[in-house]
Amino acid sequence: MRDILIATNWKVASYIDSGDDETSDYNGYTVDFKVSDEVVATNGSNTNNGSWSVNGSGNELTLNFNGTPFNEFNDDWDIISVLPTRIELRDVSGGGSGTDILIFEKA
Repeated sequence: MRDILIATNWKVASYIDSGDDETSDYNGYTVDFKVSDEVVATNGSNTNNGSWSVNGSGNELTLNFNGTPFNEFNDDWDIISVLPTRIELRDVSGGGSGTDILIFEKA
């Protein structure tokens, strides 16, 4: 998982927040996962910095961004599928408020 994330830049192909499609909030952004566990999302002069990690068993991705709109992604995401050009993640709310789906595709 780490090698695939680091290998290329990504875009947010889909973000469904408890049934609401919020993908358009991320149009134009490129997401770059760095070897140093830093992640940078940029869209022109707009930049969101953060950190990322994959747990030891490789089934969970943790994201922690500073600033909107990417702070919506600050959580532990279950890794559903990993392909060289597409990563699918899911987060089920502990409070029962719904399920979020996040899909990154190669930029």
